[in-house]
Amino acid sequence: MITKLKKEEALLEFEERKQKNIEIARGLPLESCDKGRGIRGEIFVIKNNNDEVVSSLCSYCKEQLKGYDPWKSGVYIFPICEFCLVHSSHIEGRNSNSENKKRRTKLSPSESNVDWSYVNKMIDNNQAKLSLLASKYNLNSQDMRGLIIKHYGNTIVFRRGRAGGILWNPNNKE
Repeated sequence: MITKLKKEEALLEFEERKQKNIEIARGLPLESCDKGRGIRGEIFVIKNNNDEVVSSLCSYCKEQLKGYDPWKSGVYIFPICEFCLVHSSHIEGRNSNSENKKRRTKLSPSESNVDWSYVNKMIDNNQAKLSLLASKYNLNSQDMRGLIIKHYGNTIVFRRGRAGGILWNPNNKE
């Protein structure tokens, strides 16, 4: 049983295994297997004299998997060794620079700079729509709603529907 390593250790071990296995694979009698529909790249296997597949290579680290035929029952089975299976999340994510990715495309409410005079003018003209204002200031609708409630309090109301939007509260209008 292979214990799961930390990301940096697993990637270091993976690169060492891959380089070693590529050197070993260069000396093996590899044949390119027929590709099925929807499969990209080449599939290398080792066949015996009777044209039967006796082993294949791990798709990630190119380790020889003896007795493994990737075409079991006429369906392609992704060949993968135990090490790569345990560390697949680290291996598949190695090329994406996840530290620099910004997952959130919208701004947080603390980062936004809302022009409240513009919002006042939109409410006065009965043109203030929550989704419109949220997209203008690059916020989620719920975040924009929270900012509006925090700024205006009970002086505005949100009305749903086609004729809805953000309106002055007739009971509390200043």
